[in-house]
Amino acid sequence: MADRLNQQKAAPDRVAPVRELFAHVSEVKDLPAALRASGKMEQILEMGRGIFARSIEQRLRMAALDIPPTLVKAHAHGLAGSLFALLDWWIDHGMTVRPETMDALFHNTVWTATIRPKTGLPPKTGS
Repeated sequence: MADRLNQQKAAPDRVAPVRELFAHVSEVKDLPAALRASGKMEQILEMGRGIFARSIEQRLRMAALDIPPTLVKAHAHGLAGSLFALLDWWIDHGMTVRPETMDALFHNTVWTATIRPKTGLPPKTGS
């Protein structure tokens, strides 16, 4: 899932496959409850944050941000945490918001909180 954007040759303004992740979770509606009941939810979320942080870091580097590499890594980690906080909220609120809307919300947050790329690439909103 984390490498899906590279496989799809997605636009550089998409740093995580949020729409795809949320759509997948909505297809397996019983899984979050089963993970919570088994006590494994936090382990899954922690693993997901790590995997997505590395993927987001790679996508941010492709955007040629004008910040030191260490800060790109830190920023990616924070964005991955934000993504999984949104996922947790979405699950807790019945998964009623469309995955496309959650994708737009996340990416608007990314590019509002991120230093613009050197290339002048204006990240699109509502991807």
